[in-house]
Amino acid sequence: MTAATQMALAADLSELTRLADRIEEFCAANEVPPAVAYQLTLAADELITNVISYGFPDGAPGLPISVSLSAGAPGRAEVSVVISDNGPAFDPFAEAPPPVLEGDIDDRPIGGLGVHLVRTMMDDVSYAREAGRNVVTLRKRITAAG
Repeated sequence: MTAATQMALAADLSELTRLADRIEEFCAANEVPPAVAYQLTLAADELITNVISYGFPDGAPGLPISVSLSAGAPGRAEVSVVISDNGPAFDPFAEAPPPVLEGDIDDRPIGGLGVHLVRTMMDDVSYAREAGRNVVTLRKRITAAG
């Protein structure tokens, strides 16, 4: 049986604490290892921060940011996070500039590593534009080692 939960977030950075709490509770209730819960929280936080900062820079009203969590799909030991918003169309995996990874850290531009971090931590990432909403799906497999 698949476990799932949903929540709606306002386009406000103060909502990130509530998001982190919900992911932690969901993962604990579904026996998701703490290391995986941490990665999911970090990835969701990064992407939602970008949605709020760039998609709703003035706290523009609109439909809330929707976050769905699911775990334990039949035959698959994985956790999924789906983030949906009605901001301007933007595929973070295709349109975000590549990170600068070479050179001295002091000489690199600040920022630009978030989407790279999400791709590195998750086993699968995808984007779709559906019914006027950005839909980002993150999947993390759960291994015996966590």
